[in-house]
Amino acid sequence: MSEAITYRIGFDVAKGVFQVHGVANEPGERVALVRRLRRRQVAAFFATLPRSLIGMEACGSAHYWARLAQQHGHAVRLMPPAYVKAYVKRNKTDAHDAAAICEAVARPHMRFVPVKGEADQALLMLHRMRASFVEKRTAAANQLRAAVLVELARQWRSVAGAVRKMDAEIAAGVKQSARAQRLLAVPAIGPVGASALDALLPNPQVFRSGRDFAAWTGLTPREDSSGQSLRRGPISKQGDGYLRRILVLGATAHLARVRRGQVQGASAWVLKMAAHPKRKLAAVALANKTARIAWAMLARNENYRAPAAALQAA
Repeated sequence: MSEAITYRIGFDVAKGVFQVHGVANEPGERVALVRRLRRRQVAAFFATLPRSLIGMEACGSAHYWARLAQQHGHAVRLMPPAYVKAYVKRNKTDAHDAAAICEAVARPHMRFVPVKGEADQALLMLHRMRASFVEKRTAAANQLRAAVLVELARQWRSVAGAVRKMDAEIAAGVKQSARAQRLLAVPAIGPVGASALDALLPNPQVFRSGRDFAAWTGLTPREDSSGQSLRRGPISKQGDGYLRRILVLGATAHLARVRRGQVQGASAWVLKMAAHPKRKLAAVALANKTARIAWAMLARNENYRAPAAALQAA
């Protein structure tokens, strides 16, 4: 049996000074800890703190501190900063932020971000660098029409070479991951998408369903409803923009291949999306479906099951 939770802690991550706000895990939730910690004091604080539930706002460095706290037996929950903002009282200070985190982490319907391991963060860094180089390559290509062609061509070749090298590293990493290899069987997922999903979804059980995961990636419509009036607008674009972009690009490419007749045995729904007059809308719909399929495969440790039409064609 695991040790009981003694405190609920709001831990405000910073560069040099960290703010802690803790309440006792008992009726009344009396404030038990209000403290400022230097960076060098954090490890000792986690080591001496009785087992607690620790909440943090999700960011790059929060994953490092979450792993450190977990090593000392604490339960850690990372939350999107936008979800914590609603619990900040009065003016914004480090102390108020820590208190808001402490309050938010206890909410029953709060959404949490899975804690990433070192390998996953390193792989995601490669993806982020690749995305930035792709943007530079596109910018250089766009400028070739009306600028110094020789210099821009040199920049384009240099950046394109860097992107190819990163693609090769990502593809090599996919070959070493059984999860990523399984995801490659999904028609709209390629090596980059499989690698990104593998790194960004280390623990699928953080999401209750594939629908929740698709919503986290920002692939569900944004609602603006009041009373009995239900209005749905464009997608919310919440969550990780890079993963959402990769899924949409994969869906766009797959639908293009379906329209060209290069895909045998596509399901009736995919054929309907391929024929849809609004191609961007169809690509987002397929990306949403792809995200839910990927979640189900990883959460249940199952292989991709092709539709009956594809099996008959094969």
